[in-house]
Amino acid sequence: MIRQDLVINQEEREAFIELLIELNDRYKKSQKIYKIVAFVGLLFGIFFFFCGSIVVPIVFVFHFIFFFYMSKKGLKKKLEKSIQKEFPEDGTLIRTYTISDEGISLRSRYGFDLYPWDVIIKAGKYYHYYYFYRSDGQVMLIDHRMLEDAQKEEVLTYIKKVEDAYGTKRK
Repeated sequence: MIRQDLVINQEEREAFIELLIELNDRYKKSQKIYKIVAFVGLLFGIFFFFCGSIVVPIVFVFHFIFFFYMSKKGLKKKLEKSIQKEFPEDGTLIRTYTISDEGISLRSRYGFDLYPWDVIIKAGKYYHYYYFYRSDGQVMLIDHRMLEDAQKEEVLTYIKKVEDAYGTKRK
């Protein structure tokens, strides 16, 4: 069993947000959908332009610009804003993780939760953190610099278990 109190400073908070965005499958799917909708609107605009209309193509061009912007920057800003709501105003987040055979338990200012291993769908190492990506889209971070060698081996064993179960080996 491993227990760690994690205090995330501003720099680590930004890395945490970056990791959440990188691993968020819904964000990637939304990006693709917004790009498709943007280009379909552009095709309609071109079609109506050749049909002799002027106003309708302009509307579809604005439609294209809006959806293309949202696929590139807007969705990311929206996701970052929603993630930042989880952090206190001072930019620090204190969490206590306990890793055991039952799963990962988390104690924070919001309460206590136990996440069994079957809800952990991705696991790996990111900078100096071990991460555990849950099926609900949240990431739990363990700072490996704070662990002893035996504890690191134990965490790597759990990561290997997740990789074997889901086939999600990440580098």
